[in-house]
Amino acid sequence: RSVFGMPDPPLHDPCAVAAVLWPELFHLELMRVDVECASPLSFGQTVCDVWHDSKLPKNVHVARRMDVPAFWEHMLSALERANDASPLNAANNDAPPPSAAHKNNDAPPRNAARAPASGEGVEGGVARNVRQKR
Repeated sequence: RSVFGMPDPPLHDPCAVAAVLWPELFHLELMRVDVECASPLSFGQTVCDVWHDSKLPKNVHVARRMDVPAFWEHMLSALERANDASPLNAANNDAPPPSAAHKNNDAPPRNAARAPASGEGVEGGVARNVRQKR
């Protein structure tokens, strides 16, 4: 929490994929970005010129903001579709379909996740449980 300044760790890879699939979720800013390759203290660090002080040409579109609720809607939808298509569910032919699980005030499973608030991540559970709690 103290490293990233948020309650949950960042999700770099899912955000990168989301930026390709749904660019409208992100506000991008063109700026100069370099990778530090000389300093033994910060070797490999990405350095972004957020103040636009560099005289070098701007070379990267950097995501500065994102629509967090829309991101989670897309992610949970993708997880639901993956779960529905999973061959692991074929062995459970007698079980109710995921969309029918936990209706009519049935107690959710112990690992049911709550819906993420703006800016926070999913804390365990599966997508169908998160969706039904909304």
